[in-house]
Amino acid sequence: MGKLLFIPIPEASPSNERTYAIWSALDQRYDVIGIRRKAYFGKLTEKASTFYYTLIFAFLVYSLRVLVLGIRQRKDLVAIVCEDVWYGFLGILLSRITRRPVVCDVRENLYRTYQIDRHSPLMLAIWLALEKLTWYCCSLITTGSDFHKRAYSSQGIDTSKVLTIPLSVDLNLVSDDAIEKATACKELGLDPRKRRLLCVGDRRYFPNWEVAVWINQELAPALSDLSDSIEIIFGSGGQQPPNVARNVKFVGNVRHFSTLSSAADIGIVPNWTVNGVLTRLLDFLGSGKPVVVTKQAARWVPGLLDGVNVLICQDQEDFKKKTISALQNPEMWDHLGQNARRLIEQNYNWNRVKQSFYRALEDVVCDTQLKLKREHCS
Repeated sequence: MGKLLFIPIPEASPSNERTYAIWSALDQRYDVIGIRRKAYFGKLTEKASTFYYTLIFAFLVYSLRVLVLGIRQRKDLVAIVCEDVWYGFLGILLSRITRRPVVCDVRENLYRTYQIDRHSPLMLAIWLALEKLTWYCCSLITTGSDFHKRAYSSQGIDTSKVLTIPLSVDLNLVSDDAIEKATACKELGLDPRKRRLLCVGDRRYFPNWEVAVWINQELAPALSDLSDSIEIIFGSGGQQPPNVARNVKFVGNVRHFSTLSSAADIGIVPNWTVNGVLTRLLDFLGSGKPVVVTKQAARWVPGLLDGVNVLICQDQEDFKKKTISALQNPEMWDHLGQNARRLIEQNYNWNRVKQSFYRALEDVVCDTQLKLKREHCS
């Protein structure tokens, strides 16, 4: 099938994080080449003793290395696939040099996202210009939801080059059928006799930090009053809030999500600032666990129904009440979990969704090759 340049190669462990999922899918069809951004940036920051080694400098050096790689491999290269707008510009530059198609996965429409976050008119104008430039120069733009595709249309952008590839779940990565709760708890150093809530999210991202603080200061005390046999575990990296409650455990980054989900009984998603589909929510649903979620996060996943496949909360007090209700009524767990898993299998199954990405990429590659042949013949 030829070589495909992916910018940047992800460092993550196997997961449903979008960049990793797309890279992994393409690696099954193509000879994927690229450079691991995180590892290279880490080497630079380890040496950083002056302002010279800034993030901007690291990005420029990384970009230069990718450009050299792409130019050297241009004869065997069939396409370039990039993550987000900034890497998209790097891919666009390489596309102009190598005359190969470039596909940019933007996940979300940044102009619309920052409009929701109420950024300044100047910043919004800059983001709109960047969105239009990306659309004009790329062969194809993929995004994670129809909401963001409609946002392109509202900006006067022709969506014939915009394809929705829904954020989806590789069910093999979230199924906990093969892992006993006792085994998972032993691996994580937890008491298997306790009932347990699970929350995940990198706390270096401020909305997730807010979630961790709220859990520690509000939800944990409410559950402590209910029972001593209930605890909350929080996966992923980042700082811990001060004065961590006795019934809250921060377990850090765990390689396999299924280990975390097997150790827990209920997934919770108390995120109030949400601008797109949350991978963690889909992971919880795919694992077959009952899930308590905010209305802000639930609205991004069509098909979620309160009391049918999730418990949807209107505000923070409602979140506490429904979490406590779920803990007190384990007979609802199987009903919610099975319906949630069924929704993922039918509508958000990555093994099905990725076929659309394959077809779109193959069409782009074929169109470019035909165009180059016509130019050569003429």
